[in-house]
Amino acid sequence: MAGMIPDPLARPLGRIERFYWLLDQHSCTNFVLTAELDSGLTRRDLEGALERSWARHPRLRCRIAVDASGTVVLEPETAGPPGITEVEGPWRPIADAQLLARFPAGSHPLIRCHWVPSAAGPAAVFTFAHGLLDAGSAAAWLMELLADACGDGTAAPFPAHPAASDALYPARYRGPRGLLALLPVIAMDGVGKRFVGDPPPLPGAPPWETPRRTTTLQLDLNPQASTALLQRCRELGCTMQGALMAAQATALRAEHETDGPLPVGMAAALDLRPWLEPPLEPGTLGNHVSLLPVTVKVDPSAPAAPLAVELTRQLRAKLARGTGHLFWNLIPPDWFFPPDERSFPRLEAIGRAGPPATVVTNLGRLPDPPSALADQLRALRFTMAPQQGSPLCTGVATLGGALRIDLCFDGAHLSEERRARIVQRFAEALEGL
Repeated sequence: MAGMIPDPLARPLGRIERFYWLLDQHSCTNFVLTAELDSGLTRRDLEGALERSWARHPRLRCRIAVDASGTVVLEPETAGPPGITEVEGPWRPIADAQLLARFPAGSHPLIRCHWVPSAAGPAAVFTFAHGLLDAGSAAAWLMELLADACGDGTAAPFPAHPAASDALYPARYRGPRGLLALLPVIAMDGVGKRFVGDPPPLPGAPPWETPRRTTTLQLDLNPQASTALLQRCRELGCTMQGALMAAQATALRAEHETDGPLPVGMAAALDLRPWLEPPLEPGTLGNHVSLLPVTVKVDPSAPAAPLAVELTRQLRAKLARGTGHLFWNLIPPDWFFPPDERSFPRLEAIGRAGPPATVVTNLGRLPDPPSALADQLRALRFTMAPQQGSPLCTGVATLGGALRIDLCFDGAHLSEERRARIVQRFAEALEGL
């Protein structure tokens, strides 16, 4: 491809990348970003932008493969970008189906694009393999791609960073020092577990069943409502992440037909880029996320506001202890997880050792797009596939002041009535914060 930037990325996968790749062989970890567009942007515009983007970004031109020694590696690939598949019908069922459409092992590219025309304007549905990119960097790339497709002309490559996240950890979190730092984290989590207890599975959802069908329900706050919610968070001293997790925990607790407080397990995604050495710029392509697991007792008669404050406190304490970095040290080494089916029962055993938990990933406020794109982009949505042990994964993104929430359920096990009830209670908890 003309103008291609040299590829610095041939290397073994880091801990984060390898874990998501391996998990994906067992329980699909795809996520989807959907751009709802006006009719001024055409499929041909997008195809041209994809060609230029593939030349700018070496990370996109990689496959994940197992080499002759049994090591899982990023391999450079010279083939071009994905083709754009045009399909008819509403875009949401297409996006939901893509969440569980696994990328074949060793395949390239690790991104798919569907173009869905409609009278209101087309939708571009992008599906990503989680081993290649995290959602934050995928969103930054997609915004750059769409701006280029609109003729903005200012697209530039993100810094190419060949190292995996764990190679950029602060020294206190690497090697033997990292293992020592892990001991107090395990101790604190153990104390918390004894105090709070083990969360029960969500009624109707077998806790370790692989999702076979996804169903996504949307909850949107317009700019005025989003601003009011953000102001309320500031008054309470909590973060938006804490508020969203409190709303989800409140909605899930109400599904249990028991009285009194009950443990609810959750996990928050954490962007590690600001916490690496050296820090990476926002949007640097790669997989630089971790998880902060939290278990809280939720009283069905209590308001969500104190819970949002408590969740914020716990997330900040875990961040200060380095739980985000050290989370991946809890994963056994590569020899325990060979890159084949022998790992599947071991993965499931580790999952069963922890409590069932739902996930909330908030991409935060995305940068305002350039004017050419702002005129064409009606909405950007982020959807994550549910997992074994996580029958609900919630993706959140804010663009142009509007907060868009996609609650993606294990649709094969959670009934339509239960899904609708959870979303309604989620909305009521946010409104009553």
